[in-house]
Amino acid sequence: MNFNSRELVPVAPAASGQTGARFDTETVLNYWRTVLKWRWLVMGTIVACVAIAVLVTLLSTPIYRSTTTVEISRNNTNPLGIAGVEQNSFALDQEFYQTQYGLLGSRGLAERVVRTLGLARNDKFLDETAVPETAQRDARSRQRENQAREDAAIGRVQANLTIEPIRGSSLVRIHFNNPDPDLAARVANTIGEAFIQSNLDRRFQASAYARDFLESRLQQVRAKLEKSERDLVAYASQQGIITIDDKGTGSASSASGTSDRSIVAADLTALNSELAVATGNRIAAESKLTSVRSAPLTRPEVLANTAISELMRNRANLSAEYSRGLETFKPDYPEMMSLRSQIGELDKQLRATAEQLTRSVSVEYQSALKRENLLKARVEMLKASVLDLRSRSIQYAIYQREIDTNRALYDGLLQRYKEIGVAGGIGTNNVSVVDQAQITKSPYRPRPIFNVLVGLLVGTALGIGLAFGLDQLDSSVIAPQEYEQKIGIPLLGSVPLASGSVLDELADKKSAVSEAYYSLLTNLQFTTNGGAPKTLLVTSSRASEGKSTTALSIARNLAHLGAATILVDADMRKPSVHRSLQLPNNAGLSNLLSNDKEVADVIQDSGVPGLMVVTSGPLPPSPAELLYGDHMKQVLQKLLERATYVVIDGPPVLGLADAPLIANSTEGTVFVIEAGSTRVAMARQALRRLQDANGHVVGGALTKFNVKKAGYGYGYSYEQAYTYGGDTDRAEKA
Repeated sequence: MNFNSRELVPVAPAASGQTGARFDTETVLNYWRTVLKWRWLVMGTIVACVAIAVLVTLLSTPIYRSTTTVEISRNNTNPLGIAGVEQNSFALDQEFYQTQYGLLGSRGLAERVVRTLGLARNDKFLDETAVPETAQRDARSRQRENQAREDAAIGRVQANLTIEPIRGSSLVRIHFNNPDPDLAARVANTIGEAFIQSNLDRRFQASAYARDFLESRLQQVRAKLEKSERDLVAYASQQGIITIDDKGTGSASSASGTSDRSIVAADLTALNSELAVATGNRIAAESKLTSVRSAPLTRPEVLANTAISELMRNRANLSAEYSRGLETFKPDYPEMMSLRSQIGELDKQLRATAEQLTRSVSVEYQSALKRENLLKARVEMLKASVLDLRSRSIQYAIYQREIDTNRALYDGLLQRYKEIGVAGGIGTNNVSVVDQAQITKSPYRPRPIFNVLVGLLVGTALGIGLAFGLDQLDSSVIAPQEYEQKIGIPLLGSVPLASGSVLDELADKKSAVSEAYYSLLTNLQFTTNGGAPKTLLVTSSRASEGKSTTALSIARNLAHLGAATILVDADMRKPSVHRSLQLPNNAGLSNLLSNDKEVADVIQDSGVPGLMVVTSGPLPPSPAELLYGDHMKQVLQKLLERATYVVIDGPPVLGLADAPLIANSTEGTVFVIEAGSTRVAMARQALRRLQDANGHVVGGALTKFNVKKAGYGYGYSYEQAYTYGGDTDRAEKA
């Protein structure tokens, strides 16, 4: 195999979306692996919880549930029927219904049910455990015992009662649970009936309270009304205020209402009306007089007079005749003069008639003017009296308004009192039973399927919780995916747990262990630019983690690839290489470090072509003293003169100074961790010691990896991956 220098090509980072998706997938897989890792614990927890659920179900007393459905409607919270006294919660339906639910579960209702059904005397409903011992032992006080039994029965009713409002409606289900199905149905029905009766009682009490309230208010208002009327009459008599009602009945202290008027005001109103009429008459008379004076003979009343009409007609005829005579005779003609004399006589009579008419109209006008003036004087006098009366009537009006207010309030209260007295103030009930409770055949509790499902869910949740909790407490590395995350160095390879002898597994090139170490070697050659380190230390944090097997496998595989390799057992406290290869340990590394022997004297043939071995040699009293300085580096240089690679099986790191000193002298170090055994803190401490000694840790190896213990999902096992001409069917299935 070619071990020329090769450089790793960096892989471009994945897109952020792909990274997030991969992270989510890996997270889910990690959770799944954790569950599978502790699958027996999870399954045991589930089985235990299901068993407990089944046991509880079998040991539980059957409980039967009966249900009564009632309808609760909004009622009027104002029994007085007076606007403005409604409660603020009237518009809050939710508050109303919550109050009803509280009343259904109240102690008062439970007490009514207990007394109705006699549950305090029902031993089947009330067992001995529900009664306090002191009450049972107190045989001398029967009353105390009965009270204790009643309290216990009330508590039982409340404890087994469930109120279930039906969303979006005014219906309410009343559930009651009891071991006796018949008793459960009777109690549920009695609760509904008792709730209706208690509701009626509350309404009756509200009506009775309203009647009492109205009676007291009527007495108070009646007394105030009588007092205000007496005050009004006394003040009217003192001030001389006399009022009349609409019927014209006069009274010195009339309190009939707001329509009462004083006599002065009535007189002023009447005179003011008469003054308006007199003024109209005066204006009409004045207009008539003016018309008569300007044209007395054209007045309608003049034209309607028969005598005047006759005179005017005769004059017109004589005037016409005179005009015709002038055409023939002269004016001094006797006949013409006679006509003129007749016309003059008629004119004289008409003027006398006009003067008489003017005098008559003038007299009428003067009479109307006089009456108007008299009425004006009287009105002005009454105005002064009215103004004086008004100044004295302010307090009178106050008394009058108080009387009106008290009378209106008294009449309203009296009317409502009569209505409550007739109707009883109860009206219709707002609670009604929709469905009566029926005797159920099947128990409500226990529910076997539900209990088993709950046990299954609880067991699953508890088992998974315990699995994750224990996984967090487990600080060991059990899977390859955890190695780099917990340890912080690259993982070169994971070696499965051998089913038999490790040496036999290594001798078989088709075994899973052998394949795992070949894979480790392949990854090891990419750790440096020059391939695998020429001098390689294999160590671990403590003993028995598989470092010696790992060192032997790496050295053997290098030799199989044609590279001359020397395996050095540097564990000079507890060497094991010579026993694994069945070689003598008379001379070895301790002799080289102490310059007792040469390299040729300590190198032994391993029996594997290309692989030579340097055992630990005689155990020195202080191996650390031999490793101080450049002794180890000089030995390694001498060994590299005879081989291409030197693989060192080093001692454990913790508690010893040997491994850090050797790591400082080698090109690379492989750190071995036993899966499921080595603690992370211990491994990190060992790595820190190696790094403090300037050791170059190129990677790690995970040995004794048990796929079954780690859980499924950690990749396939090596025997499932490939076979070489062996179990072909198994390879195909894998």
